[in-house]
Amino acid sequence: MLRDGRALAIAPEALLIARDGEVEALPWFQFRSADWDGDHRVLTLHPVSSTKADLIFETENDQVFAFTTGVRERIESSIVHAVTRELAGDHLVQILIRRDEAGELFSQTVVSGDADFVAAHRSEIDAIERSARQAVGLPG
Repeated sequence: MLRDGRALAIAPEALLIARDGEVEALPWFQFRSADWDGDHRVLTLHPVSSTKADLIFETENDQVFAFTTGVRERIESSIVHAVTRELAGDHLVQILIRRDEAGELFSQTVVSGDADFVAAHRSEIDAIERSARQAVGLPG
């Protein structure tokens, strides 16, 4: 399926990456979105963590509509609730309430800003997260 010899598969709780008899499972909640570039036959998965690079997969052909749709659906279905707020004019804070592999709810915070911005706005970010968690019955 991929130009580099790896194969991808969709499991209910994870993206499976296979190569040479080894399989790596990456839980859907590790990703915030996925994009398909049909011109270049590239599937890109964007991780929640800003410290991790995008995962880029180049396919052998464009017969991937069902697969890429499934990837996006799995990522989106792991998100139970999302809240996005703008801070300081041009920074976004997104709180994602997700399900892990065991079905437990937890929150993830994504901020479009560097560590200094996060530190300077920690109380506001925490308040947004508390509100999002309380909206789904999680403790704040």
